Amino acid sequence: MLTETRRDKKIINIKLLFRKYFVFQRRLSHQNTGPVPDS
Repeated sequence: MLTETRRDKKIINIKLLFRKYFVFQRRLSHQNTGPVPDS
């Protein structure tokens, strides 16, 4: 039970991180209309 809830929390955290990352990338692309360099 504990491991299941912990795993669910981890999945939720990962989803939130991905959403933040995509919003950040979109904001960057709006500011910077130039080509994005590959790191």
